[in-house]
Order: sequence, then C-alpha cells, then structure tokens
Amino acid sequence: MQRTIHVVILAAFSAVPQMRAQAPATQPTNPPLKYEIVSITANHSGRPGQGMRNLGDGFAFENIPLKNFIALAYDMQQDLISGGPGWVDSEPYDISAKVSGEDVAAYKSLTTEQRIQMLQPVLVERFHLVANTVVKPLPGYVLTISKDGFKLKPLDSQGAGWSVGSYFIRSKGMAVEFLAKNLAGVLRQPVVDQTGITGIYPFDVQWDIASSGTYPPATGSEPSGLPSLPVALQETTGLKLKAAKIPTSTLVIVSIDHPTEN
Repeated sequence: MQRTIHVVILAAFSAVPQMRAQAPATQPTNPPLKYEIVSITANHSGRPGQGMRNLGDGFAFENIPLKNFIALAYDMQQDLISGGPGWVDSEPYDISAKVSGEDVAAYKSLTTEQRIQMLQPVLVERFHLVANTVVKPLPGYVLTISKDGFKLKPLDSQGAGWSVGSYFIRSKGMAVEFLAKNLAGVLRQPVVDQTGITGIYPFDVQWDIASSGTYPPATGSEPSGLPSLPVALQETTGLKLKAAKIPTSTLVIVSIDHPTEN
C-alpha cells in the first residue's frame, strides 16, 4: 500500500466544538494549530545521545539527527526510513518548535501524539520533505505488562523531558506509549504498546549493549555488569517485550533540503 506525503497535519485542531452541518457556509472554521515559532540550528558538538524537553507551548530537541526527527514526527523508528542524502543520517540539529501565545491554551488540550504530529509541517516547510510510505508486516515486539505487574508511579505534572543513548533511556516524565517508540529506536524494530497504561512516569533503564544486541560496544570496552535490555526493562518498569509480526509503515524520502534560515 503506497501513498505520497506532501503536507500532513493530523488531528492537531484546537479544542473548539466543530460547527454543526446546518451552520451558515460563511461562518469561519478554526484552522489547525501550528508551530509558529521554529528555530533550527546545526549541532556541531559531537556529543553522543540526544534530548527532548516539553516546553509547555512546544518542544525543544537537542543534538537530534534529522532522520530521528523524521521518525518521531511520522511515528516510526529510524531504520524504517530510507532514501535521501547522507547528511539526513549524519547531521544532528537543535530544534525548538512552539505555538504562538494566543494558541497556548488550545495547544495544552492536545494529546502528546497530536503535538508530535504537528512537527510534520515543520519538516515540509523548513526542510521541503517529500516522501512515500509503504505498509508491510515486519518482525518486531509488543510491549506488555509482566506477571509481576507494573512498577512505576505516575507523576502529577507534565514531567521534564527525557534522554536516550545506546545503553539507557532516562525519563523525568514519559508516557508508556512514548517509551515504546524509544524502544523501537534502540532495538531498530517496531514496538507496539499493548499495556493500556496511561499517565507519565519517571524511570531510568540501563542495559548491557553487548548482551542486548542493540548497538556494538566500543572497542576494548569492559563488561558493564548490566543486564540485557529486556531484563533491565522488566526489572525496572515491570514491562515485557514479546516478539511479534507488526504491520509497519516504512518511509522512502523522495526529496529533502537543508533547513531554511530561522
């Protein structure tokens, strides 16, 4: 199944009741929310890892490779994205995207998924992204609750962001659904959240790279003494990864440019 993406804005509408069918045709509709204040800067620090912060009126990403940013915006892990020039993989960016002040109240009524989907027009408008999607069954995992039960305690606030590296995922407030997406990036396979758990949670999951088969360990590195990723995840959170065939969207980049100026 194939479709062409040019401009995609999904379900990111302000929380205002829709007009009834019998309303006058001249009555204005409310436009979709949009990140009006966007800053994109190349990150030349050379540091490993990346970070994301919830700003309340948007997001801030630090040291994020563009392919990772595309994967986040289109809800797929980066290994399912192909095509495009080499710099899409190799050049990281610092990106902040915020709504204007008058839209903050409506923005706060959106789900995290809707807010992330609003990043798609940023890619279209600032990077001129055009891509095709193909859906096919691929090996992956479902995320379920282990027999010992879920171990995390929810936060009352919106949290303070997260960070992910080759051997860890640390959160000061993350939804389990979004944890599944980060696990997909680490495992390089799709991960579907089937826990039914809502809310956001702090946690710190660390695992041994060599035993997990995720990323190759550094040459000459000593054993970490940490468990494998599935074991570390279950011990820390009470969540379990189960192998399964997952209908998965893959993305082929047709064209993309370096970002336009801020």
